[in-house]
Amino acid sequence: MAFLQTSGYLCLAFVVFMQIGESQQANKCRSCSTIEMESTGELFREKVPGAAMVKSMELKKLNSAHGTCVKDSTFGYLGPDAYVDQGCSGEFEICYVEGRTETISCGSTDGTEVVCDFDQDCDVRSIALHRAPSEAPCIEGFSYQASKTAVTVRRHCEATFIVGCRACVLK
Repeated sequence: MAFLQTSGYLCLAFVVFMQIGESQQANKCRSCSTIEMESTGELFREKVPGAAMVKSMELKKLNSAHGTCVKDSTFGYLGPDAYVDQGCSGEFEICYVEGRTETISCGSTDGTEVVCDFDQDCDVRSIALHRAPSEAPCIEGFSYQASKTAVTVRRHCEATFIVGCRACVLK
């Protein structure tokens, strides 16, 4: 769970991780990169290049003169994104499942249940609530539910979701 400030809205964001038949072969689809990230006091969030879902993020070198870096507080990850906040600055080793992302918007404007399907070619690895501009809350299990093939919204939830799709095919 993470709190994210996006477009003037404070969102309580949950990520649904799809652990679907992961095996040792899945390691063939994983990579790690060292990425430098800096927060100037506010939340800085970016997609990790080539990532369908970030699996881990470790601080390798602290560059902050004014801020501290605390895992899951001032730095962390959400779906295919990594973030730093409150002056945290450093070099991070980020390991991820290789792939691409797609953005899907889904809304229940009249309160009824709406199902929004993902791309059929997407081997879903992560689903993250990105932005929820509706006045009604978008809470997993209450007003939206994610599966391997779709997201279902209800109760006036209107949101944009980031879906991470694995790129490699396991044999």
